[in-house]
Amino acid sequence: MFTIAAGIAAGLYLLYRIQTHEKQNRDKDSLLRLSIIIPARNEEQNIGRLLHSLKGQYPAEILVVDDGSEDKTAEIAAACGAEVIHAEEPPEGWLGKSWACFSGAKKAKGEWLMFLDADTFFEKYGAEKTAAAFLNQGASGILSVHPYHSIQKPYESLSAFFHLAAFSAMGAFRFLQRKGVSYGAFGQCMICTKQDYFKWGGHGIIRDKVAENMEFAVRVSRTGATVRCMSGKGALSMRMYPDGPASLIAGFSKTFASGAKATDWKVLLPFVLWIAGCLSFLTEFRLGEWREVYALLYTAAVLHIWITLRKIGSFGIITALLFPFHAGFFMLVFITSFWKTFISRSASWKGRKIIVKEDAK
Repeated sequence: MFTIAAGIAAGLYLLYRIQTHEKQNRDKDSLLRLSIIIPARNEEQNIGRLLHSLKGQYPAEILVVDDGSEDKTAEIAAACGAEVIHAEEPPEGWLGKSWACFSGAKKAKGEWLMFLDADTFFEKYGAEKTAAAFLNQGASGILSVHPYHSIQKPYESLSAFFHLAAFSAMGAFRFLQRKGVSYGAFGQCMICTKQDYFKWGGHGIIRDKVAENMEFAVRVSRTGATVRCMSGKGALSMRMYPDGPASLIAGFSKTFASGAKATDWKVLLPFVLWIAGCLSFLTEFRLGEWREVYALLYTAAVLHIWITLRKIGSFGIITALLFPFHAGFFMLVFITSFWKTFISRSASWKGRKIIVKEDAK
């Protein structure tokens, strides 16, 4: 029972308060300072939805960086009015996404840069709210936004603990933590000024990192700049891995071990304790002795996870009730990720190998 209680305490410590965009003001004028850079590789199913969601919200420019797509990504983006940049093959030592982001940043004309994944989409006035949130933090450092997960099929709920892990790893939502200030950054959406981006060295400083978002934020934090994180609820959403459970497993297993390697130990250790506590609900299940205590702890864990997940995605109460099994699924995929990253060094994504020697050290 001690492991369970300690795990619940660790979870409450890590995810005490998550800031969202639900009450964020709008600032349309800020969009005129913004260049949106969208690295895209084989995103024909997603890119149109994202670009259509920007209609009526006018940033300075929208740049879609075609990262060697083998489908109609570039054609769809151009038809939607975006400027398409065809990135050259990544130089030796560069991974594709970092190279695409860096290539787009060099072409951008805006004062601010927003790096945005192609499988996201804005809610009504969402771009204005996100730009306003960056302005509210003084238009300095990095603002990182995790899109709200719009779940449409039951298997997508299996992503619950991966999202909880991502939010925990930021260290931004801990008890007594300064509002949103983070150790890392979410990879789906990051905003900074163009001047700061190139002063820091841009994606060139993390050119060979799989978990580029975490590594970039760590390097930026070392300069004394502030990295702040928020949930995209009310502004920015996504639909993850609509192709089925296999794509969900492949997607999460490609980076999670690398992300753990880049996570600060002050949040990694409490998260490990939290996972151990969640799994202990399966191993310490009892109908006799201590059943009242077990039931009380289980109820507390469900309530915390349910309240937290509602700020992250459209998860149902069943997901919270079955949290020990979701924690177990998370561990199985994490072990797969560890094997691919550090043992076989065989992780790939969309037809391109993404594990390099440096990641597997």
